[in-house]
Amino acid sequence: QDLAKEDVEVKRFAREARATSLLAHPNAVRVFDFGQDPSTHSLFIVMEFLIGQKLSDVLRFQPQFSPVRAVHIAAQVCKALEEAHRKGIVHRDIKPDNIFLQEVAGEQDFAKILDFGLAKFISGEVERDELTRSGYVVGSPEYMAPEQAAGAHVGPLSDIYSLGVVLYEAL
Repeated sequence: QDLAKEDVEVKRFAREARATSLLAHPNAVRVFDFGQDPSTHSLFIVMEFLIGQKLSDVLRFQPQFSPVRAVHIAAQVCKALEEAHRKGIVHRDIKPDNIFLQEVAGEQDFAKILDFGLAKFISGEVERDELTRSGYVVGSPEYMAPEQAAGAHVGPLSDIYSLGVVLYEAL
């Protein structure tokens, strides 16, 4: 409720919802609707319901994956990132907490990317990011690409670097 009164927070919320709603890839969480209730001013986002667990939780109990399992998960994340990057969206926070694993139609480790809260629009028909300042560092430090940690320009390769760190951790 308190954040719904702050214009910057409302814009960040709308950016995440809009970025996620632009993606129709099966390996990215789906957003069906978002907005602000006119009477209470509460923000809402309607997303698909997922049953499973975050990669970070799985890694706590099984800290070393087989190469086949790790590559299976990473390949799915790459597919969703490819769509996001093609649409001009950089996630900027790829980490085990933002990769969700579930069983879908008997397939184990069906991966979905979550949390586009730090997403940045870099090109295309969508608006450019105006909510973070140049030189301002956002993301999870242990998964950041060097350019992101330095507060420099980030692009699709920054997400790939972060995924590489996740893959290394899983192996």
